[in-house]
Amino acid sequence: MVELQYDIGDELVDVLELYFAEFEQTPWVIRQSVAESRLSLIGYFSDRESAQLEWRSLMRHVPRLDGETAITPLADQDWMTAYRAHVQPFSIAGFHWVPLWCRDSCDVPDDAPVIFLDPGMAFGTGQHPTTRLCIEALFECRDAWSSALNRKCVLDAGCGSGILALTAARLGFGRVTACDHDDVAVDVTQRNIAANALEDGVRAVRMSMARALDNHSYDLIMANILSSILMQHLEHIVSALNAGGVAVLSGMLEAEKDDVVAELRGSPGVRRCGLSLNIRHLGEWFTVVLHMPRVLEADSRGVDL
Repeated sequence: MVELQYDIGDELVDVLELYFAEFEQTPWVIRQSVAESRLSLIGYFSDRESAQLEWRSLMRHVPRLDGETAITPLADQDWMTAYRAHVQPFSIAGFHWVPLWCRDSCDVPDDAPVIFLDPGMAFGTGQHPTTRLCIEALFECRDAWSSALNRKCVLDAGCGSGILALTAARLGFGRVTACDHDDVAVDVTQRNIAANALEDGVRAVRMSMARALDNHSYDLIMANILSSILMQHLEHIVSALNAGGVAVLSGMLEAEKDDVVAELRGSPGVRRCGLSLNIRHLGEWFTVVLHMPRVLEADSRGVDL
């Protein structure tokens, strides 16, 4: 097993992430070393020849890649954990997210809410702006629904590592469903659920977004994925929202904003239901928060998947 590493600048992050998002699985990950303030593109391969072949293929699709790469042999027991050097603890508003392998060494107040996370090769370390925008929206829903939080039904569509679903459960939301079409993501999420003893609060299932939305309803839908997929499922998202519910649509680049907003405003479901749109920005990314009017007082209508 070998690791290929290539240092990149901020200007290449969005280009690469948009390209990688086209694939269900990819050998490539982008990691940031907080200590060194360095961004790196890293790939894991069976041998040097495979690494060089994949690198040449990637360069054809992303011509802005150039320069020397570093290819390092890894012992069998090392390659699965090599990514850990690039994942750091972080906190927002007193809530802490800690890498699982730092559980005993990270100083977290005894009474502070915390999620221990091992993202493995799944998306979702909390370091990406789109994930942070989702977390901030999640906190806002927690504050708005505080008196009835344990009755609120949540869907994390395209869950990756499960960071959003786990956070929702730790905050006190009611039943939380995490779904992804990728077996790796579902397996990682299930292991993170167990590591946090949240088996009673979160369920991780391998399921398409369409199936998770069809004939089900939720108070909060979070989807941190490609804009094309979000727009493809927009009408289903609207139909699956309970009265007074919220949909957090993330994973979109600023360059896409005008087209996305136009599509949202022209959506039959958005117009029919009178949803309000709120747009948040962080770096080169933006998130749309849709609010369904509270047309009636009712508990969640979510049903088991």
